[in-house]
Amino acid sequence: MEPGIWNPNWLGEERDVKVLGEGLKIAATFLDSNSLKEYGVTFPKTPHPACKHLEFGSDTYWECYSRRGTRTCWHAVGTCKMGKLDDGDTVVDSELKVKGIKSLRVIDNSIQPVITNANTNAPAILIGQKGAEIILHFYKGKALKTEL
Repeated sequence: MEPGIWNPNWLGEERDVKVLGEGLKIAATFLDSNSLKEYGVTFPKTPHPACKHLEFGSDTYWECYSRRGTRTCWHAVGTCKMGKLDDGDTVVDSELKVKGIKSLRVIDNSIQPVITNANTNAPAILIGQKGAEIILHFYKGKALKTEL
């Protein structure tokens, strides 16, 4: 069996690159403000090695930096949508079973529709607890009714 391929397609949409570039430009301007200079805060002017051929601070520079200098914290969510069986975009049902695959469930943050405004640890724990409850009921032969 071939190993699975994990391709989250970070910044696969051009719009995402532009939005991130704009955000970086705003952050650089903010960090370069006179108010913060009073406290010794300055924005580093060393260009990213992969983007040094571009004018530092230009839109094209920030877009390059977005692609080359951005890292993830690995808090991905929403890659395995939970929903109704007749929804063609869903991967798992309300019992966390993967559609079309027997005896496989997804019990992690990938079932969340969107990322929370805080650390993803608490939702991960809650999803894990609910998944454990669903599995326990399944193996004890009790029907657990879950509704979306």
